[in-house]
Amino acid sequence: MIAHRLVAALATLFALAACSENPLAPDANANFSPNSPSFSRGSSSYTFTELAVRDATGNVISQNTLPFGINAGGEIVGAYTTGSGCLTTPPCTKGFKLIDGVYTTVVYHDPITGVDAPFTQVRGVSPDGDVVGTYRMAGEPANNLHGFLLTTSGAFSRVEHPDHLNTVAQRILPDGTILGCYHEGNQTDTMHGMMTSRAGITSLEDNPGSMENGGTPSGGRLTGIAMDKNGIHGFLRESGILTPFDDPYGIGTTQAWDMSPNGTIVGFYVQGVGTAARTHGFTLDRARVVGAAVDGTYTTIDYPGSNFTDIFGTNASGAIVGRFRVAGSSAAHGYIATRNAE
Repeated sequence: MIAHRLVAALATLFALAACSENPLAPDANANFSPNSPSFSRGSSSYTFTELAVRDATGNVISQNTLPFGINAGGEIVGAYTTGSGCLTTPPCTKGFKLIDGVYTTVVYHDPITGVDAPFTQVRGVSPDGDVVGTYRMAGEPANNLHGFLLTTSGAFSRVEHPDHLNTVAQRILPDGTILGCYHEGNQTDTMHGMMTSRAGITSLEDNPGSMENGGTPSGGRLTGIAMDKNGIHGFLRESGILTPFDDPYGIGTTQAWDMSPNGTIVGFYVQGVGTAARTHGFTLDRARVVGAAVDGTYTTIDYPGSNFTDIFGTNASGAIVGRFRVAGSSAAHGYIATRNAE
């Protein structure tokens, strides 16, 4: 049961397809559509802005927009889908970069074979604008994923664990260290967190079913997701030691997806089951390990008017990016939320 839950949760994130590269240059004002002036977050507040990929004339071309990451300069990366039957009739999903109001489509182009991948996601962006993500080649099973790095010069390179079938490149730190995971076909028992650097790949094998999703600039503190017999948990890794944590209510799946330079962890948790389930974003400020547990201040984040909110990325200023859905709709809309001055 637990393994099936993790597979379903990961499939939601991984089951996207992509096609050929197609730069888009819309009017800057067309990219941002303020939905609500602010949303209370305890003693502070956020301003939420919906994100939807648009063409050069400002028309929305994305049924589902998924922002994965944001850097200190406000550059946002992610993936989006267009058309119907996207999971079975590619190409219809692409990666994107959003810089200064301009969307640019990203499709992995293999530097060895010269072939474009029919599946691309952009997942992380460094302070300098290099990006990492995942791709799948034509004919591969839906659970196969491979990592890539795309530099600002436009050069693609593979990010692959040499001894495993799949590699996910999730986040890139200022020094070029790439965080993510590797796994075999099942994405669960064989999945382990990893760090890559110029010295090679460091395997973090203390917890099967784990994935490194974010960290401080030095890589001294990391966060991500981990699975055990009791479910899916977030974790904080300090001095190489992984300590799992759950949402403060202890009532559902908890997933941590990024960490700001000052150590704030962001992610989401699921409250309830079946048709009553709701997904909420969260921030965990001042996270630290006390004894064998993670301590800190949780805050629930919900996009105004939605019944589903998740958070996948954050940056030094505390801006967050993720998805939301409204009741009765299956479409996932992207958003950016910035903190208002107190």
